[in-house]
Amino acid sequence: PCRSRIARPTAAAIGRPDPAKGELPIAYVQLKAGAKATEDELLDLCRKEVQERAAVPISIAIIETMPMTAVGKISKPVLRGSIIRDVASEVAGETLKGERDYTVEIDDTGSRPAAIVKVAGSKDNGLEDRLKTAFRTYEFNTDIRFAG
Repeated sequence: PCRSRIARPTAAAIGRPDPAKGELPIAYVQLKAGAKATEDELLDLCRKEVQERAAVPISIAIIETMPMTAVGKISKPVLRGSIIRDVASEVAGETLKGERDYTVEIDDTGSRPAAIVKVAGSKDNGLEDRLKTAFRTYEFNTDIRFAG
């Protein structure tokens, strides 16, 4: 029943950085106009249809518009940058525990996106070390900056 309602969505699988496993698959899905499906329905479908267990997404995000390149292909670097921003925000939030405000930006000028974590206030070497330690096990580059 789920297949008929979600026939041929636009989808992309991207690796979500994980400190223990390197990356875990997640999927972004843009449903066709008029189609309806929940993330849980799509995950169930993937569990049934994807042959390789390690390739089954751990989560699915249904998005309104898939980012596309100028030639009409899915822009995976944009999706990858979004994932890195989300992960970097989670890690910074868990590390800072409300001690300071912060923002996360993505530098996509290199071959792979990098996270720039901007921490409010003057530089604190102890805090910087805690952040660097928290990000050490991730495979994306991180730049810690203090603004104060």
